Amino acid sequence: YISLVRSVLMYCSPIWGLEVTDTFVVFQNKFLRNILRVLKKTLAWFLRLETNTSTIELMLIKNTLSFWRKIILSHESSLIKQCYNGLKSKNMKSTAKWNWYSLKAMLVKWNCEYLLDNEPKLYNENELTYKIIEISEVVRKISDKSVELDIKKMNNSSSMPLHKKIKTHCIDNGYLNENWNVTRTMFQCRANMGQFSCNNLSIKLGIL
Repeated sequence: YISLVRSVLMYCSPIWGLEVTDTFVVFQNKFLRNILRVLKKTLAWFLRLETNTSTIELMLIKNTLSFWRKIILSHESSLIKQCYNGLKSKNMKSTAKWNWYSLKAMLVKWNCEYLLDNEPKLYNENELTYKIIEISEVVRKISDKSVELDIKKMNNSSSMPLHKKIKTHCIDNGYLNENWNVTRTMFQCRANMGQFSCNNLSIKLGIL
């Protein structure tokens, strides 16, 4: 999924994808449900924790910040820098849709908007190195926070109260790396979700 599907889906997404973040999320959830062969109502936090998959919004932010760094370190006379400054100025005056500077709204959600407030004026090697480090810290912060939120949802879940006894930390389960058939994988995943009663368990074990 990560190397063959997500990479294709998010190709050049920093250019066109900021306004369709919800669509990315829906796509990833559907894809992970299909992989695990679970019900459509299976919660997104379970899908991410079970497969050790980061939220796709994190990847969009990471890619966009990398693109943003290239823009702000461009010369003021460059076309891309002039376009950026124009969009930034327009965004300050209104909340116009399809404004690329809506990137800031995505960072506000994670309390990381401060990154955009310290733009270097001109390109130099020191600023380049500094921004790379700063962006990495922001991405790591968002990643840690998103996992914390998923774990919190798991601990407070009433639909899967037993899952927190199995999933003590965010790693992928070994059975997903095994060459299991679809039925066996689906059974193990649903067993982790606590969806099988004792009668269903004995029936499924007989099938396997």
